[in-house]
Amino acid sequence: MILELDIGNTHLKWRLTGDGATQQSGCSEHPAQADYGAVFAPVHQRPESVLVASVVPRAKRGLSDWCQSHWGLLPQFARVERYCAGVTNGYQEVSQMGVDRWLAMLAAYNHSRSAGLIVDTGSALTVDLLSSRGRHLGGYIVPGLQLMRDVLFHATGQVKTAFIGYAGDPAPGTSTQRAVSAGLQSMHLGLIVQAL
Repeated sequence: MILELDIGNTHLKWRLTGDGATQQSGCSEHPAQADYGAVFAPVHQRPESVLVASVVPRAKRGLSDWCQSHWGLLPQFARVERYCAGVTNGYQEVSQMGVDRWLAMLAAYNHSRSAGLIVDTGSALTVDLLSSRGRHLGGYIVPGLQLMRDVLFHATGQVKTAFIGYAGDPAPGTSTQRAVSAGLQSMHLGLIVQAL
C-alpha cells in the first residue's frame, strides 16, 4: 500500500492505494496545523511508502516526524525540477513554482504527449500552457472563486453573498448572489479563453 498526500493551502487530501486502486481516502482542513494521528486514524496498516505533494513548507517537518515515529518511514516529497518526464519548466527560478502545478503539467503531458492548457481550481485558479514538445510556456495565477467572493464580502457594504461555486451557464444574474457567482465564473472563463 502507498499513502499519497496532497497538502494544499486549505486542505490535506490523502489516499491509500494498492492493487491499482484507491483503498481508502480522506480530507481535512487546515493542513498547517494537522493532527496527523486524527487524519490517519482510518489507516490501519503501515504503508510501504508515503508520497507527498505539498505547497505548505511548514507541514513538511511535522509530517516527517509523525511518519517516522509511527511507521518508521520518511515521506518522499515531490519537488519542482528544470526537466522531468518530458517536460521542461519555463520558470527562470523553478523553486518559485508550486509543486501542485508542476505535477499537473507532468501528468497532463504524459497522458496526451501534445500541447495543452492545464487549468486547476482551488484557493487560486492556475492556468499553464505546454507546447507539443513539453515546454512550459508560462502561466497565470489568480484568486479562486472563494477568495474573490471574500474580497467583495469584506470590502463592500452591500455585496454579502454565500459560498460561490461554478454553476453552469454564467448568464447575467438577476440577484446579487447570482450576479456575483456569474461574474466571478465569467472572470475565470475569460482568463481560460484568453490563454487558449
